[in-house]
Amino acid sequence: MFHSFFEKLRSDVFREHPEEIQRRNLDGMGQYLVISMLVGCLMTFGSILFGRQTTIADVIALAVYFGLGFLFHELLRRNGGTHATPVLYAMTAVVLLTAIYLDTIQKSAEISWFFMIMLLVLPCYILDRPWRLLLYILAMSSIYVVCLYRFKDPSFINIEMRLLTQAVPASIGVCIFALGLRTRDLENELSLRMISEHDSLTGALNRGGGELRIREYLSQGVNGSFFLMDVDDFKKINDLYGHSKGDEVLECAAREIQSTFRTDDVVMRMGGDEFIVYAPSMLASDTVKYKISEIRDRISMVTIEGCPKAHITVSIGCIVNKTSSTTYDEIFRKADNLLYESKRNGKNGSSIKYLYGQFGSENKEF
Repeated sequence: MFHSFFEKLRSDVFREHPEEIQRRNLDGMGQYLVISMLVGCLMTFGSILFGRQTTIADVIALAVYFGLGFLFHELLRRNGGTHATPVLYAMTAVVLLTAIYLDTIQKSAEISWFFMIMLLVLPCYILDRPWRLLLYILAMSSIYVVCLYRFKDPSFINIEMRLLTQAVPASIGVCIFALGLRTRDLENELSLRMISEHDSLTGALNRGGGELRIREYLSQGVNGSFFLMDVDDFKKINDLYGHSKGDEVLECAAREIQSTFRTDDVVMRMGGDEFIVYAPSMLASDTVKYKISEIRDRISMVTIEGCPKAHITVSIGCIVNKTSSTTYDEIFRKADNLLYESKRNGKNGSSIKYLYGQFGSENKEF
């Protein structure tokens, strides 16, 4: 167990995939709200049914807590899950602090278990670095100890301290076990996603993975530049030197394209010898022209061993999208037309079209 704990301390998944961690915690928040609301309703109903004291203030407090919880969940969902982790910490902390109040102040003259049960369960909903969860559990336990000595009847302190010394290690153990399972599941999912979304030859995104990301950008209204490029005379390279050398050409072309663009730009292999790049927020004319020139220069300098006569060039069609609404299919069609114009004009060339305004007014350059 402790070996697994220290392994997770070194895990890169939290550093390399923060957005995925936030999304997972957003899902955990939704599960926590639904389950805890059902439990809270059942406890309230049971208290009323068996004649235990339940005030209107208790019901209102529960309604406010869950109302705000679902409101925050919806706001975070619309924002892509950003800040879901700290909000989930805060929501569970409210319950733990309430449990401390009930167990030490309100029930000062009896043995109470509510805080210890909550300490065992709630941290398991949070997906975060183990050392943070460890600090969280210890911090809440420390608050409980302070309140215990401050407010609890002295005759119950020793008993509850013995229970706490059992509950804290149990909570840490359960939390580490759950974290190990969830982290391993996340790593497996990310690995499978990497395989399913990336082209095995070039390492670029494949058509399915790339299209999905570009469509997401466009649906969110994120403008940018769409580059469609094609290796000139690729069939001749395959015919003269064989498919293995053709594969080398594609690998080199993909590497040069990826090196030209930013890490958050979408670079995908459309299929065959065609590549697509979507560069969000790249709208300046000079920048677009410089990128096209850089791509052509980089690829023209590629040499393939055993192919002395292979001079590798690309033709490019580029759409600079400044419209308020457009679709992937529309941009691809326009870029495809520009690409073939470039090829008809002698290959190793480029054509650029600018889309403006709400209805996509066009302006073209060669």
